[in-house]
Amino acid sequence: MAAAVGFAFMVMTWGSELWGDTAPAWPGNGYGFAAAVGAVLPLGLATVIVTLDRMKWRTSPLRSLGWVLASLPGVAACFLWAVVVFATFRPRHHRDWGSACHSRGNPCWVHVEYPYVWAVGLLSTVLVAAALITVLVRIANAHEKTPSA
Repeated sequence: MAAAVGFAFMVMTWGSELWGDTAPAWPGNGYGFAAAVGAVLPLGLATVIVTLDRMKWRTSPLRSLGWVLASLPGVAACFLWAVVVFATFRPRHHRDWGSACHSRGNPCWVHVEYPYVWAVGLLSTVLVAAALITVLVRIANAHEKTPSA
C-alpha cells in the first residue's frame, strides 16, 4: 500500500514537472522526450532479465546477490518509465478536466500540445524491443555455431 501511495505521489508531483519543464527543452520537444521514454522500458526490462537470469542461489548466493543489485538500475528505469507514462493519463470523465488538467505539464496539456505522444512512445518501445530481440537472437545463433572446446 505504501508503494502504491508513493508511486501515485511521485506521478502527481514529478509528472507535471517532467512534461512541463523537461519535455519542451528536450531535443525534439515532447515527441523526442516520448521517444526517449519509450526506449527506456525495453532497455530497463532487458537489464533486469539479463542480470536476474545469471542468478544461481544454490551454488553461489553471494554472487546472486550481486546480480540482484546489478538489476536495480533496470528496475529504476522501468519505475521512471511508469511515472512519466502515468503522468499523461487524463481523468476518465470530461467533467473532471478542470483548469488543473490543462495547466502546463498536466495530462490534458500534454495531449493538447503533443496529440500523438502516445503513438511516438509506443512506436519507440516497439522498435527498441525489436532491435533488442534481433540482437539477442543473433548472439544466440552465434553461440550455437561456435564449436565448444
